[in-house]
Amino acid sequence: MNAQGPEPFRIGSVTVDIANERLTGASGQAITLRRQSFAVLRRLAATPDQLVTKSALMDEVWPGLAVTDDSLVQCIHEIRRALGPEGEQALRTVPRRGYMLHMPPAEAPEPAPARGPRWRFRWAGLLALALLVVVAGLLVGARRASQAPSRVPVVAVMPFADESGAYLGAGVAETIIAMLGRVPEVGVIAQRSSFALHGSGQDVRAIGETLGADYVLEGSLRREGERLRVTAQLDEARAGRQVWADQFDEVGDDPVALADAVAGRIIFALAGQRGELRRAEYARAWGKDEARLGEYDYAMRAQDRMFADSTARGNAAADAIIREGLTHYPESTHLKIKLAWNDWRRAYNFWSADTAAMEADFASATRLARELEATPNLQPWVAMGTHSLLGYAAMREGDWKSVRRQADIVQALAPYDAFEITDLAETLVPAGDYDRALANIEFGAARNPADVDYQHALRGWIYRLQGRLADSARESEAASRLEPYQRLQYAITLQRLGRLDDARAAVRTARASDPDLGLAAWRAATFYADPALLPADLADLAAAGLRE
Repeated sequence: MNAQGPEPFRIGSVTVDIANERLTGASGQAITLRRQSFAVLRRLAATPDQLVTKSALMDEVWPGLAVTDDSLVQCIHEIRRALGPEGEQALRTVPRRGYMLHMPPAEAPEPAPARGPRWRFRWAGLLALALLVVVAGLLVGARRASQAPSRVPVVAVMPFADESGAYLGAGVAETIIAMLGRVPEVGVIAQRSSFALHGSGQDVRAIGETLGADYVLEGSLRREGERLRVTAQLDEARAGRQVWADQFDEVGDDPVALADAVAGRIIFALAGQRGELRRAEYARAWGKDEARLGEYDYAMRAQDRMFADSTARGNAAADAIIREGLTHYPESTHLKIKLAWNDWRRAYNFWSADTAAMEADFASATRLARELEATPNLQPWVAMGTHSLLGYAAMREGDWKSVRRQADIVQALAPYDAFEITDLAETLVPAGDYDRALANIEFGAARNPADVDYQHALRGWIYRLQGRLADSARESEAASRLEPYQRLQYAITLQRLGRLDDARAAVRTARASDPDLGLAAWRAATFYADPALLPADLADLAAAGLRE
């Protein structure tokens, strides 16, 4: 970091050190501020008491990126909060024009004790983080994806062809770009760059080369009365081949609302941990010789094993891939978060060798997550995984306020990832936040039909805890496949319904899939804010035949 720069100054009790990107309070405590927010503060401090327009701030802090005014507004809110009570007066809004920073005359303070930056995500308004960290790193100095080890696929979205001759096609593309700008696992080319090539006659290879994009998304739409039909296609730019295509229909009389709805469904199909872009990246990683694998490729291979084989065997295979990758890239945050999650899943799914190993796996996952939380400049998808895992760790520690706070952060970082939003129910349910958990599950159900069994199992769990036993059984029975721990949840419901033979059969089926699964494992890996719930679980499972 450059040590040259303006002297530290004080606003109220807060010392601002522009040169070292550090804010400290009256007692010397570090005050966290995101990199984009500090960039806004730096620009305003360069010309104190002078208006800086919104467009100037946007161009300087997010050069060439597709972000909205909301990103700037969130930075302004964060700066004011960091500056404390004097923040509102010091950072002034000039309506419809921009902002100015007023710095009252003050004697420069002694420099605060040096502290390493501790970048934490403490609030739910992080709209621009994904694009700033990911796209800037990708497009400044590395146009081809293979040149960057920790990277995400970059997509160029072209205006959709509108057979009606209207402008809905451009609107659909514009909405997709805005949505992709909030997805941590995807980089998106700015609208003005991709739209500039519309009608140029270039094929996807040339578009990808010109824009530095790995993939090109294009499509067409047609209005038929109140029905809007949109066809979308994703092409790998370098090979010029199609990797995904689908057709989406929406019905209604508001063309703009229809376009937005279709754009949303396209995002859900493409983005997130299990979207088509991830599938395409998996295929690229598995097609490489192991000697040529990069950091990102190891992470992709590991994640493929984690999702494709949700058993102890798949967990062990992913562990081997991650640890091999860490021998080559020992400081990789991407591989470390995969290792942390793999350790947690091993314990949480009762795959650990015994309860002592389960405790060690939980502890290892938590330690890695906290180390990552303290790491500066995490890639956004690593930050998302870190905060999600910290929510699980807080659940295990009984810190239910932190559980909800981490859920807020994850939902802000991955607002369109249907799997991640649904998975938050795993911590919200033990916290007793049943309504929010159900809302998250319905969000996923509308957009992620591949996980319908998981959604049924989660609803069954919630309904049981709410005392809706018949509804709980119906949800569990609607699932075509239940994991062993989900089958034990079902057994508890059956026991409470008086269906004793069915409850014992459910326990036997769970034990047949996982012979080591017993009361001790359930006790060690089940957590509730209500202290009465776990003993009741254990009593019903024991009555249904589960042993220590």
